[in-house]
Amino acid sequence: MCIRDSFNALPADSFVMHYSTTENLNIGATDLDGETLTLTVITTLPPFVSFNQTGNGTGQFTFINPDILQQGDFPMQVVVEDENTGTDTLNFILVVNDNNKPVPNSVTDVSLAEGAVLNVPVSATDAQGNTGLVWSVQSSPSFVSVNNGVDGNATVVLAPGFSFEGVHSIVLKVTDAGGAYSLLSFNATVTHAEPVSEVVYMNMENAAPVANAPWNNITNVVSTNLLNAVGANTGIGLNFSTGWWSTSGQGSITGDNSGVYPDNVIQDFFYGGVYGSPDTISITLTGLTVGTRYNVTMFGSSSWANFTNNGTTLYEYNGQSKSIDVQGNKNKTVSFGSIAPNGSGQLVLRMYKAPGSPIAVLNAMVLEKLVNDLSLPAMPENLVGEALSDAKVELFWKDKSYNENNFQVYRATNPAGPYILLNTGATNANDSVYVDNSTSSQTTYYYKIEATNDNGSSGLTNFVEVKSTNRLPVLQTINDIVVQGGGSANVNISGTDPGDVLNLSVSGLPSFAVFTPTGNGTGSISINPGTNDVGTYNNISVILTDNNAGKTEETFSIIVTDPSVRNVYINFGPQGSPAAHTPWNNVLTYPFTNYVVSNLIDDANTNSGFSIRLVDGWEGNQSAGMYTGYNSGIYPDNVMQSSIHVTDALEHNIEISGLNPSMRYNIVGFSSHDAGISSSMTMKSGASSVVLEGMYNDVKSVQINNLTPNGSGVLTVSFKKTTSDLRYLNLNALIIQEVDPAFISSSIVRPFNLMAETLLDSTQIKLTWSDQSSNEAGFELYRATSQYGSYSLIATLSAGVTTYTNTGLSPNVRYFYKIRSYRGSGLSRRNSDYSNIATEVLSPRIVYININVESAMNASAPWNNLNSPAVEGATFPDLNDNKTFNSGVEMEITKEFNGTGYGGVNSNSGIFPSLVMQSNYWSDANQLSQVKFKNLNINKRYRIGIFGSAIFFGYAIANYTCNGHTVQLNSYNNSTKIVYLDNLQPDDNGELVLSVITAPDQPYTFTGAFTIESYNAYDNYTPISTNKQADETEPASENAPGEIINNANSNQHPVAQVEKGMQQTVAIKEDKGAINVYPNPFTNKIEVEVNEVKADNISILLYDVNARLIYKSTPFKPISGRNVIQVNLPGGVSLTPGNYVLNVLFDGKPAKTVKLVKIR
Repeated sequence: MCIRDSFNALPADSFVMHYSTTENLNIGATDLDGETLTLTVITTLPPFVSFNQTGNGTGQFTFINPDILQQGDFPMQVVVEDENTGTDTLNFILVVNDNNKPVPNSVTDVSLAEGAVLNVPVSATDAQGNTGLVWSVQSSPSFVSVNNGVDGNATVVLAPGFSFEGVHSIVLKVTDAGGAYSLLSFNATVTHAEPVSEVVYMNMENAAPVANAPWNNITNVVSTNLLNAVGANTGIGLNFSTGWWSTSGQGSITGDNSGVYPDNVIQDFFYGGVYGSPDTISITLTGLTVGTRYNVTMFGSSSWANFTNNGTTLYEYNGQSKSIDVQGNKNKTVSFGSIAPNGSGQLVLRMYKAPGSPIAVLNAMVLEKLVNDLSLPAMPENLVGEALSDAKVELFWKDKSYNENNFQVYRATNPAGPYILLNTGATNANDSVYVDNSTSSQTTYYYKIEATNDNGSSGLTNFVEVKSTNRLPVLQTINDIVVQGGGSANVNISGTDPGDVLNLSVSGLPSFAVFTPTGNGTGSISINPGTNDVGTYNNISVILTDNNAGKTEETFSIIVTDPSVRNVYINFGPQGSPAAHTPWNNVLTYPFTNYVVSNLIDDANTNSGFSIRLVDGWEGNQSAGMYTGYNSGIYPDNVMQSSIHVTDALEHNIEISGLNPSMRYNIVGFSSHDAGISSSMTMKSGASSVVLEGMYNDVKSVQINNLTPNGSGVLTVSFKKTTSDLRYLNLNALIIQEVDPAFISSSIVRPFNLMAETLLDSTQIKLTWSDQSSNEAGFELYRATSQYGSYSLIATLSAGVTTYTNTGLSPNVRYFYKIRSYRGSGLSRRNSDYSNIATEVLSPRIVYININVESAMNASAPWNNLNSPAVEGATFPDLNDNKTFNSGVEMEITKEFNGTGYGGVNSNSGIFPSLVMQSNYWSDANQLSQVKFKNLNINKRYRIGIFGSAIFFGYAIANYTCNGHTVQLNSYNNSTKIVYLDNLQPDDNGELVLSVITAPDQPYTFTGAFTIESYNAYDNYTPISTNKQADETEPASENAPGEIINNANSNQHPVAQVEKGMQQTVAIKEDKGAINVYPNPFTNKIEVEVNEVKADNISILLYDVNARLIYKSTPFKPISGRNVIQVNLPGGVSLTPGNYVLNVLFDGKPAKTVKLVKIR
């Protein structure tokens, strides 16, 4: 049982009264559960005492005229009990004697301001004499104290700090020497005041007349030694983050100095967001006192005739923004109160124009330095709690104090405690939110908080009760699994979730892998690939669920290696950089001369016995390689991104030892540098050398094949900048491949690392691969439209070729490729095994977006030129595609960029026109900018290309994120590289949100262009996967046998059934029973596709957003197979663009509802 009810304290442990008088004593109890309370008097009451319950835990004792013979001490005991037998006991002594109670003189209510001190005299008299009367505080706020005088006189001192605004009840007690007491009550109203010790006034000056003292007239982007209101030098400075002082003198003056500030202040303003001035400007106050708090007031006013309406300016501090409609403003200001400078004595604010506004202005600032009044912080108010997903609890409160150091959060599982501090050492001043991550599932918690500072605590708030949600189950980390073709592996998987019943499942496994559940969140995967299953099987999903609908999912890959080649993978990078998973050996350390790494692990996870030694030291490490965000490059992102590097033009040798002199070795080198400067690497061993361009490289490696180590099992490979004028030589990865010479004599090592890339073209796919043999006569490239379908030879290529562009392709067809090498002819012909499979799909149309601010930077068709500032809310509808048709796609800036510029590469030989490469939107460090793409087809997948260019070295690495995927681009000197966010599915509203933010430690982002491609969704394949073949082939036509096409506006029955054998144009399998509606967005025609429907008739209904029926088709009878219903809408393009709802009815009953978007 948990006792939650308790008595309210009495003013004293005894109640003293004079005989022959009548007194009343009220008592009360409370219950944290809100249960009904019952009071019971345990002691036998004297005859002059009665007790009456007054309801739910309250009652009154009445003491009626005890006579002189009834003087004495009478113990009293009362018990309170709740509905669950929880109890508490109140004990006190009733004292009856000949002592009279003191009589206090009344006091009227008082009023004073925060920070003021008020002395209130009080007095009392006593029939036995005033000597010995003592005043004390019974119940009052903390700023009340009592100084006792003599003969019943005292002074009540009221000294409220600067967080006590409001009406406060003050209850005093006066007690005589015999223990008799009386209470005195009055109210104190505390009005608001700020603890200001110094004021600095700042006027943004354009031209005379200047503002008179105490105003500081600011005339430059950097000002120092500002004066305070009494003319003293404060040492405070004011800095603007712009290169020039952009001002105007067209503020909205009053003519009689009747505005909030003098006209000479109102008339001039500093501006941004127009005529080359940045859209967002940082305003930094310097030289402030660390540990002291300040108020900052800002004022904006403009009647600039250049603009019809000067709009709204937003002023921001620490993520909180406040606005002023500056057009004609004379009085409105915004303030940020009780804010603390950083450790450097700085306050950083921002100003920027609101969406749709032409300009941002600042006329004046006022800085007030607050004083520490040594008061306790005010108690936070309105504490509420909210249960979040994954058992987390979020707390919210209202910050009532201005001088707290932190808010301390306490938690208990019982309202009566004990309460445990959750955030020891917190530095969360000014916060009003706390998330508790240390909770358990389905548990009721009680929280209290307090504000603290150096002077003490505000006291704890009342508790708030929150029941947590279900905590998600925890799945063990599953690394990629490497297994040799012809070998086997067994992987155990388990999850935990105390108290819950777990279920484990696996999807996406290749045919040679089998999952066996073993109960309650455990299981194992048995992997047995054949020798021709070499490749990487991505996106294998392990799903762990509990009995409370909790779900956790992890994905991993199975990597099947070539049994004829033993690989040792070496990843170079700086200490602390992310390690690559098995089978990589991570050398994450400074590359000292003679640095040795021994006992390297091979791709079977066994000790190879190989070692490497850096014969020559390298200058250091970099994390400046490519990062795809999908691990979709030739090697994992963690490998491609990090490297060792030099800037000299010398050879840097790496010695490989522990090799078998009777075996043959291939040495593979990989270099990547994510910037638009050449970083060409020459790799050499013996008389053989190869060259690799590392600039923006994520698809190519180079290798020297069929090397023989010396008798000691040693090979030496050297690396050097291809030309001495290059800035960097990067070595990101080194791979040692061991091959049996007997295999080389009898067969050929297969090509590998086959990669497929799109080229912003609806008809071409570029392929690259690694040549792992030295004795091939050529290569044969094969293609299919199904991963396990029939592959056809499409090209025969010469020996040593490692790239090919396949042309004449169709969009919306997913193509699959594999390649093999061969030598000889006739009976002596030898073919290698096939490479891994690569796949790609092309878009039928492409939307090009030029991110520019003025028409002079407009690019010609098919480019859509934004020609707009980078302001939040800017919208660009009806973007054209590369065929100049309206795509229906709309772009909106949902979080502004900081400004616009022209700092890209000016070149006529780049991937895009020079005007596109030059112009851009840019953002500051850690500034989150966002764009939203709207009116997308929710049944399609999207590929968004991102281009940026900047001529500023070391300034411009950006992270671009959409749907949880992040890609990275260094814009420095870029004229060739686009990065892609691929396979993106729009949300239910047909939208994708793309976020832009600087990479860590980067000062800017530069974004110059977007491309948007869409294609049919294909989920029944594994990218870069197996070489397994099947007899299965694709249906021959887009309208497969058994399908019909019907016009929903026609009263006729279907008249044509598609003939078998028609040329297929889209290779896709339809889900049986599926209903698909497309296109979405639509212009004037909609198609509804129904497969294997079990209904006698189908009807189509279209409604607008007001639920008005726009169209209803004539019911028709479907046939077995695929039905395609063409809905030619009456009125066609006259329909208003916007949202519509389409219903598909089977036999008059709803079968599917789809939200559609109508575009022009």
